[in-house]
Amino acid sequence: MGAFHDSLNFGMKAAVSTMGQPFSINSVEYRGVINELKQSQRILIGGFDLTLTASICVAKTDIPTPVIGSKVTANGKVRRIVAVDEDQITYTLHLDEVNR
Repeated sequence: MGAFHDSLNFGMKAAVSTMGQPFSINSVEYRGVINELKQSQRILIGGFDLTLTASICVAKTDIPTPVIGSKVTANGKVRRIVAVDEDQITYTLHLDEVNR
C-alpha cells in the first residue's frame, strides 16, 4: 500500500480502538464501529430492496471476507448480513434483524 492507504488504515485502526465495540460472526469475536439505527431504514442497494437496522465498519485486515446471510451478534442483538460494501481499507456490513 502507498502512503495514502497507510494513513487511511492507521485512521481506521485509531477509530476502532477509540469507538470500536465487540461483535461476533459465527462465535468469533471482532471489533468494529457499530452504527445502530434508531429506526429501520428501507433502502435500495444495487437493485435490492433491503431493510437495515444497523451497520458495522471494520478494517479488512481484522476480519475474513464477510458472507451475506451470516448471523452477527452485536450489542446483545442477533442480526444477519444483508449487504456488504467495501473499499481498499474497510468492509461495511449492513445488517437486518433475524426475525424479519
